[in-house]
Amino acid sequence: MSRRTVDLVLEAKEARLPDGAVVRRALPQRRRRLVGPFCFLDHMGPAAYGPERPVAVPPHAHVGLATVTWLFAGELVHRDSLGTTQAIRPGEVNWMTAGRGIVHEERSASGAAGTLHGIQSWVAQPDATRRGPPRFAHHGDLPRWENEGVGLTLVAGALAGRSSPVALEHPTLHLELCFEAASELALEVDATFELGLYVAEGAATMQGQAVSAATLAISDAGVGPLVLSSAIGGRAVLVGGAPLGENVVMFDNYVGRDAAMLREAHAAFLRGELGRIA
Repeated sequence: MSRRTVDLVLEAKEARLPDGAVVRRALPQRRRRLVGPFCFLDHMGPAAYGPERPVAVPPHAHVGLATVTWLFAGELVHRDSLGTTQAIRPGEVNWMTAGRGIVHEERSASGAAGTLHGIQSWVAQPDATRRGPPRFAHHGDLPRWENEGVGLTLVAGALAGRSSPVALEHPTLHLELCFEAASELALEVDATFELGLYVAEGAATMQGQAVSAATLAISDAGVGPLVLSSAIGGRAVLVGGAPLGENVVMFDNYVGRDAAMLREAHAAFLRGELGRIA
């Protein structure tokens, strides 16, 4: 196996959500559909919200994936067809596993005002579990530590002798990094993992490759440490994991292996068969 390098750098593209919000979409793109099991990554904000202009992502369905909400600033309230109501704040993670189908919405709290900034990503479920029952998990007690001027929060997976409480169906890593100026660290990562560094603020380098804000740098499998640094400081997320090794088809908010089945899933949502939010 070759040494770990940066194999691809992608600029995030602007995309408009159903509620009118504009995000920067790093995945999927024509040149890259998956990084490990991650098939979707949106950078939300920073954007102001308030009573006159709330965050309002309306009820919609998912199948075959886990949605991961990670905030840098602001607060959202998640509600779903399992009966869950859960607020999420910076440093906490909402991990919703759709399986055969779930309906959810995310909104700012009534009358609340602030700045929303964060990452919404999707993790494709493997064939063995993607038709299973839906479930929702919220975790606020995540491993946090500092190393060589970098603050780290382990959202999912295992790293540096630490493990996240998030239950996984496939080898996965999701890590937040907050760089001070003139900081550098080397991470011992699984040599088989595909990894993507998305810089949300400031700038960083990965394996010596400059990564500017709103950019995703991808490192495919390779031996040796993952070396990350920042001259000016910044905030980033590192996502990825073992290659899924399965064909992935995406349609609307659904992930599977066959487009026709995903269109039928959407029809089932419209018929109310994937659940409703009470």
